[in-house]
Amino acid sequence: MTLREFLESHPGEALDLMLPEGRVLLEPKAIQSVLDGKPVIVSGTSPKKAARVSAEDLLGQIVCSSYRTRCLWRLATTYDPEIRSRVRHHPGMMRWRYS
Repeated sequence: MTLREFLESHPGEALDLMLPEGRVLLEPKAIQSVLDGKPVIVSGTSPKKAARVSAEDLLGQIVCSSYRTRCLWRLATTYDPEIRSRVRHHPGMMRWRYS
């Protein structure tokens, strides 16, 4: 499943994406901007390593794993098409808070 297919099947939901270039948090407005073709800035391990990723590159990435925590989808993506058949999906996974 590509990121575009995932976004189309989960409209209006926020995403925390782990990409090969780094990590980005996308809220519904930002997701719509990506679907409209606007690039996003992905943070690496530091602000100096931030990278701009085009919408075409981002939407074409393959979803490796996905799970949802309360109101946020957490996804890991890759460019490698060999991963396409190994998608893991955890719809009922809950994270517990320890006080």
